[in-house]
Amino acid sequence: MEIKIIKKDCNDLLNKNKIKWTLFSRKNIFYFMVYAIVGLVILIGSAATEKDINDFWGIGSSLGLSLIFLSLFYFSHTYQNKQKFINRTREYIKLYNQQKRETELVLTDEKITFKDFQSYSEWKWTKFSHYMLYKDYLFLILDNSFLNALIINKNEITPEEFDVLLSFSRGKLRLRK
Repeated sequence: MEIKIIKKDCNDLLNKNKIKWTLFSRKNIFYFMVYAIVGLVILIGSAATEKDINDFWGIGSSLGLSLIFLSLFYFSHTYQNKQKFINRTREYIKLYNQQKRETELVLTDEKITFKDFQSYSEWKWTKFSHYMLYKDYLFLILDNSFLNALIINKNEITPEEFDVLLSFSRGKLRLRK
């Protein structure tokens, strides 16, 4: 197998990185919501059991408020990190468009190579931990992290090449759910 993807622009990179971030953060967002709900339940439970307002500020209410503030802090931190990630992507796209060069991604039976105006990277298939299909994208995941994934859109290669790559990925990597 040898599949070569040559791009003259990186217009889809921003969309791909937004998808990466969504997949990367969705489990964390769920946990943050659980923290907030548990904190709210504890806070309401404390308020319901205390008859005097002065008795309200005890262990239960402090724990409930702490969980709510912790989840708000985590939401804020995640949002700020997303903005940094997206802004770095925009800077890269701007720099890339100024260079007017191609990117090249080559997938063979032994390795995957990527070359752009700044770098050259080469990975053996053993470096990839999982693959995943999401919408029209095939993710080849490095080190079990969505942010470290190569994403190939079905439209970037022919349907036959996509089927060959998907079949090859199934034989080499575990499916990420």
